[in-house]
Amino acid sequence: MARRREPQTSGRERRRSPACLSGLVVACALAAGLAARPAAAGNRETNPLSNEAALAGGAVTALGRDTGAIYYNPAGLGAVRRTQFNLSTQAAQFRARIVPYAAVADLPNGSRDAATLSSLQGLVMPSSLAVTRHVGRGVTLGVGYFAPDYDYYDYSASLRGAGGGTEYDARIQVDGWIYRYHAGPAIGWQPHPRFRIGATLFGTYGWQREEMRMWIDAASGTADARTDATRTVDFDNKRSIFGGEAVIGLQWEFVKNVHLGLTFRTPRFVAFEVHRSYLLSSSNIDRPNGDDEYKFEFDDSPSPSRRGRVAPMRLTMGIAYALPKRRGWVSGEMDFSPGLRPKGTDINIRPIWNVRAGARLRTAERLYFGIGVFSDRDDQVHTSAFPQFRINYYGVTTGVEFFSPVRLGKGERARSIVFSTCLAVRYSYGRGSAAQIIFDLRDAPSGRVGYEIGTVDRVAFHLFAGHLGMGTYF
Repeated sequence: MARRREPQTSGRERRRSPACLSGLVVACALAAGLAARPAAAGNRETNPLSNEAALAGGAVTALGRDTGAIYYNPAGLGAVRRTQFNLSTQAAQFRARIVPYAAVADLPNGSRDAATLSSLQGLVMPSSLAVTRHVGRGVTLGVGYFAPDYDYYDYSASLRGAGGGTEYDARIQVDGWIYRYHAGPAIGWQPHPRFRIGATLFGTYGWQREEMRMWIDAASGTADARTDATRTVDFDNKRSIFGGEAVIGLQWEFVKNVHLGLTFRTPRFVAFEVHRSYLLSSSNIDRPNGDDEYKFEFDDSPSPSRRGRVAPMRLTMGIAYALPKRRGWVSGEMDFSPGLRPKGTDINIRPIWNVRAGARLRTAERLYFGIGVFSDRDDQVHTSAFPQFRINYYGVTTGVEFFSPVRLGKGERARSIVFSTCLAVRYSYGRGSAAQIIFDLRDAPSGRVGYEIGTVDRVAFHLFAGHLGMGTYF
């Protein structure tokens, strides 16, 4: 096995060969690809943001009336007459990801070595915190914080062996954090018992941190005449994005017990961005004739700040049927967003649609049971950086919500305080493609080693999540 060697300087002058320079160009291209887009998939809402959404698979546009209406459809606030306070948490979320052939090595004898990437990540996070208050004349105000997108990843792949007279050791490790927060006020108004409208104005904040480390070491020849080529890349990227978006919606009971819901979500805009990154790259070639080569490069030049649209508009339409005697409801909905590719940016989003259907049924006086199905399709056009994914999720959700009223004294404004607790589970199955790193060792005997980004299809992901929601109504 080839022993990894640290690049060393010597008394004689090192020549910068075209092979070495081209390798560094490839390294810079890979790092730029990592910085261009997050390494996670471009799914819209991986987390349910309210109790009703957790129970019904997110199908709440037409009849959602808890604090999640601030995010999904603020028109639902117009039907709320009691002050609400809700906290929702992804109590336990596990993401199992398997990528066959995530890393491959092309060897001098024409064969190929491959490694499978597998990862199981556990996450616990607060997904929403919101409060609403009825102020009279059919008007309800609300304010909330929501985390629709959150991910942590730590992936590594390694290949080690011998083939075609070359011993090799190639490794890559990528880890990072991605999350997006929405926070802002909302208003819902019910001018008629069967009609409601509302609007929400969100400020948004996104954070991305990525670190990538890669090593390639290849030794060819005999013990007395060996060519040893080593290449290392270290990349660090930080990005903070500040922006906003708005949501406008309506709910209309156009036929008795049949409700229509419509929402328009504006494109998400970036007003300000802070972006810092650096790239450290080195290569070293030791030849038996003493014609060695060494190259070192450090780049911390800032990237241009992003401005303008980063996500397209979205239209959602839902239909729900309210069961008589307040026994719950069943609902279905569909959303659509067009593609987006602003000039002068790296953003390339395809048109997508998603569907959701669910039910929230009262099975006892103080107990509701929910079940739902949903899709969460990726909006990326292609994968361009390791370990970027392009996954379409399809899933099911189920759970219960129970209420505990506490009667108040005669002098209180309300007759009782009601405490609610929601427990739900969610499973998503994802299929799609993932980025692949290809280590090119075909010319390792001459000291030339490189790498490029490819694509692996038929990737399978699994996402398990538990939802814990607590609310107070008074």
